[in-house]
Amino acid sequence: MFGSMAAAVGAGGSLLLGVCNPAGLFDSLPRQSPMVYGPPARIDAMVWSHTEPDGSLYPDMIAPHPELILEELGPMSDRHEWLEYPPPKTAPAWSRRALHLEGRLTGR
Repeated sequence: MFGSMAAAVGAGGSLLLGVCNPAGLFDSLPRQSPMVYGPPARIDAMVWSHTEPDGSLYPDMIAPHPELILEELGPMSDRHEWLEYPPPKTAPAWSRRALHLEGRLTGR
């Protein structure tokens, strides 16, 4: 998926990707998490569900870990930066960021 996204960007273009961080949980959940024994576990994504006030259910949504996104897309670009933008008023605890990549964008 990440390679296809990068490949779709034209020469000299850039990619701005909003990153979901449900309830800000990735802020305290490192990509590599120690285990009681054995090698560390990699946290790749979080699966979550949401019900709107009108009862509409959005089940099993997947939010990739921001560090995974950068691991995958970073090497395909010349430059990257994280941009912060205000959280929604309805969920002020949610961290809202976007990854901006530019320069050489090549899919794998």
